[in-house]
Amino acid sequence: MPKASTRSGKRRSRPAGPRRVVVLDDNPADRALMAELLRQAGFRVLEAGLAGEVPALTAALPPALLVIDIFLPGVSGADLTRQLRGTAGFAGVPILAVSAEGTGAVRRLAQEAGATAFLEKPLDPRTFVDTVAHLVEKPSAGREARARRGQGA
Repeated sequence: MPKASTRSGKRRSRPAGPRRVVVLDDNPADRALMAELLRQAGFRVLEAGLAGEVPALTAALPPALLVIDIFLPGVSGADLTRQLRGTAGFAGVPILAVSAEGTGAVRRLAQEAGATAFLEKPLDPRTFVDTVAHLVEKPSAGREARARRGQGA
């Protein structure tokens, strides 16, 4: 398994192979920052600026996780999250909602739309990467249910 260095110089394990993450944000600077942080952490990142770009990026294979800005022009991130939750293959894909507005109402909107987690912008780089890594590594509810029934992962 490849190793990644920490600030202290110690080595920590990092899963081998790219993990696909789609980053959807209409703000190019925010999107570029999130994408770069994830690439540095070993993720394979696909970027989109509009909700309409996501189907082409995910048609062949659902990603391990989607990062979606809640407020987008046209189809909102909340509406896209609802659509994805109703699409075969996306029910168990974690969705990390992000927004510059972190009010309780916005957090509830993200949760009610089906987001797995929420982070407020500006993002703390370490918290962002740690949250994505945790969500990608956490088994989906479907895999957990199959494992409990003895059907494997």
